[in-house]
Amino acid sequence: DKLVFVINITDTTDRDSLIAAQTNSECKTRLLSSVSHEFRTPLNGSINFIEQALNEPQVPKSLQESDLHLPLGVIALLSLVNDILDFSQIHAGTLRLCIGARSIVETSKECIELLEIQAIKKNLKLELINNLTPADEILLTDHNRLRQVILNLLSNAVKSTFQGGVSLILDRISTKKHYLTNYGSCNSSLQTGVRITCRDTGIGISRSNQ
Repeated sequence: DKLVFVINITDTTDRDSLIAAQTNSECKTRLLSSVSHEFRTPLNGSINFIEQALNEPQVPKSLQESDLHLPLGVIALLSLVNDILDFSQIHAGTLRLCIGARSIVETSKECIELLEIQAIKKNLKLELINNLTPADEILLTDHNRLRQVILNLLSNAVKSTFQGGVSLILDRISTKKHYLTNYGSCNSSLQTGVRITCRDTGIGISRSNQ
């Protein structure tokens, strides 16, 4: 009888590297989430304090219009922190939408106000053009997410514009929705929505990059 040895040699370097990378990624995600939560508490406190001071009749009007408006930049910082937290939640698959009915005009005005100081420093005209009727203003969506989208559009426009201005335009649009009935026929219904356009006089995007 012969004694036979079978030796199986497997290189696990790639697998070990992948496991280590996944572990590092999970640790970074947990760190981002933890730090974001820690940042949000003092930022929200600062914002609440400033808003109370702005609404306090005893605070001089000149102070409200000058010094107290400058710290409102912390709202933009809070938005950045929320973006980081959203990224960690997306990575973990725990991101949830919060749908509610609210005026799209009010949401848009908040975005304009956050970037007014930057626009003034660059001598740019920053305006909201509202072509909606009062009946069309109420939009059922996640307004926090919508605010993030509008702020990104406006922020990029202000950064890339050096003269002229930036306009945020709200228009009413109508689209047809097609659906099948229980009898197999195809019907359609007219749905209304809102188109949000950010227009600027900046450097633009080359046609090849579009």
